[in-house]
Amino acid sequence: SYKCDLKIFTDFLQQKGSENQWLNFNQQGSLEYLDFLEKRTSSHNSKRRKIQSIRSFFDFLIKKNILHFNPLKELPSFKKVLYLPNPPTYSDICHFFTLIHQSDSIYKERNLLLFLFIYELGLQLQDFKNLTIHHLSENYLTFVRKHDVRSIPIPPYLHNFIKKIMKKNFSYIFY
Repeated sequence: SYKCDLKIFTDFLQQKGSENQWLNFNQQGSLEYLDFLEKRTSSHNSKRRKIQSIRSFFDFLIKKNILHFNPLKELPSFKKVLYLPNPPTYSDICHFFTLIHQSDSIYKERNLLLFLFIYELGLQLQDFKNLTIHHLSENYLTFVRKHDVRSIPIPPYLHNFIKKIMKKNFSYIFY
């Protein structure tokens, strides 16, 4: 992405007709570049990263004694925006849990287990894809997520439920 950010900066300089003018780039140019990014990039975090890449590039030029100052240093720092999830409310969870318990579906146990694995064990949807019985013991669920082995303790009140699932002899937990 650093290379891509430098390419975008070069494109900006070419549009201004000053392709090799990074040596004379000043604070006014940095404000124009910020304007350029505002029009081109909608994501706040992408703009922040692009500015930081060019700041790093100018810092490199300063270390090599090619430039004497970094014109982007005067721009305010952009804080990374964290988009927090919008979790369900307590009443939503209670309603969902009630619907599962009232269900006459043959998948009632599976749906309950899915619910409990998400909300009690903190699993993500991607974790369910390849979960097999071999990932379960009475006390732990062990699986790999993004090259990390995860071993999650199973709360005692789920132990009997897990034993019941394991007795069914299905390959996958969620049949």
